[in-house]
Amino acid sequence: MEAESRTIHDLHADHMEWWNMLCAWQQELTVYNKRLADVLGSEGPEVHAEVEQFQNRFVREQEVVDELQHLIKTHEDSLAKKVAETPHVATGQPYRDHAPLRERMGAAQKLHAELRTEFMAWLAAVRGGLR
Repeated sequence: MEAESRTIHDLHADHMEWWNMLCAWQQELTVYNKRLADVLGSEGPEVHAEVEQFQNRFVREQEVVDELQHLIKTHEDSLAKKVAETPHVATGQPYRDHAPLRERMGAAQKLHAELRTEFMAWLAAVRGGLR
């Protein structure tokens, strides 16, 4: 099966969209960690293990963000090099799509959404006294 072709402009637009999304996730993780600290300071020891589990998951999520940002930067650099070597590519010549990166971003989006939903439900339960 032949890989889909897209313009470098399209690939660059994907990179910028993904980069912005990852930066938003980093901001969310900062807020989530602050909320965990609040919970840790106001709740009894029965929720401490759950707090630690979320802290560990947030650390891993930050690692995923860092890995994806590195992949995006590397691919963006390769596109910039291609444009420098052959400027006509930037004018719309088809270029091989970055399907593996697209798939990783899709999977990361799904997992991040699940983590967000799970954390918000847990946080509501803790604050509502259901834990």
